[in-house]
Amino acid sequence: MTRSLIENSISINIHSLKKDLKEARLRKPVDGCFNVRNNGRSGILNYRLEYEDGKIYLTVFADEIPQRIELVEHGLRYGERFYLLCGCGTRNNSLYLKGKYFACRHCQKLTYKSTTINPRSDSGALFDQHNRLLKVMDYREAIGNRIFYRSKYTKKFNRFMKLCTRAGLYQEVIAALKLLEMINERRLQ
Repeated sequence: MTRSLIENSISINIHSLKKDLKEARLRKPVDGCFNVRNNGRSGILNYRLEYEDGKIYLTVFADEIPQRIELVEHGLRYGERFYLLCGCGTRNNSLYLKGKYFACRHCQKLTYKSTTINPRSDSGALFDQHNRLLKVMDYREAIGNRIFYRSKYTKKFNRFMKLCTRAGLYQEVIAALKLLEMINERRLQ
């Protein structure tokens, strides 16, 4: 039996609710929508955040039947963090839609695409290399144009450099290190 992939599933993420959670904590109902992608097609899921009985609930209107998901607050030293509570009782950052209801990846029996490929086989090695290159391109696009801060590479750009090294793009890493070296030499003159 093959398991479904997380990459092909519609998901909701707690980070998408960050701004609306501030309003919900003030006991105001908040309506909003998620932009979702599924197999290359995009769509919208409407939701509502409500404060009731000392708890915050997320109601997602994915089908005719709305699903109510409890949000659990976890105290940290510097504030609070929210999690989506799955029906099995686990706290999660993301819940996935399979069938009619959202649940965690374990309840939905979902797996990552990268775990289905053997990187030691010839075809698996090519696939793994291809995935690493895609990850590098996506990450570079996400970090934007700002790669320097106070004549040093930003943390995001340094992470990008590590991804390049893992993907075998050594020339790009060497070129970036030479550029940084030239900038520091000019600064010292």
